[in-house]
Amino acid sequence: MRREHVFLIGFMGSGNTTIGALLGPALSLPFIDLDDLIVSAEDRSIASIFAAEGEAYFRKVEARVLGEILDSPPAVLSLGGGAFLPPENRRRIREAGACVWLAVSLDEALKRCRSGQGRPLALDPLEFSKLYEQRQPIYRECDIKVETDRKSPRAIFREIVLRLEEKGNALD
Repeated sequence: MRREHVFLIGFMGSGNTTIGALLGPALSLPFIDLDDLIVSAEDRSIASIFAAEGEAYFRKVEARVLGEILDSPPAVLSLGGGAFLPPENRRRIREAGACVWLAVSLDEALKRCRSGQGRPLALDPLEFSKLYEQRQPIYRECDIKVETDRKSPRAIFREIVLRLEEKGNALD
């Protein structure tokens, strides 16, 4: 069976980075956090990028960096909450591997992102809620949905491994 990327998609606070760090080694794949690559490429924080250049600029950089890693050897890739939104990104992601939606409730996401630190789109609770509602229908296009509320990172990661095995994705 062909090995491919495993993409972790979800709203802010869904646990993409935490789960990716567990999932990569379990699948014998490197773990890559797209936001970390963007910070490295831009040599500044995401909050700084948003403040200086705005969201539209950030999304262009995000799409470019995503494109660069899609051709790399298979990996577990944690994507920021908005990386799956542009139709072209979705198409490319779905062609490159398995897409796992880490679904988090609005209340839980608000709780996890309360400080807003490093998350410029989490600073206004009303806007945060609107953004959450707008993104849910798009996240539903993922191959696998895993609920994350009231589950430990280990339980979430084990569920993903089982679901990937059922689908025959990304595993030898």
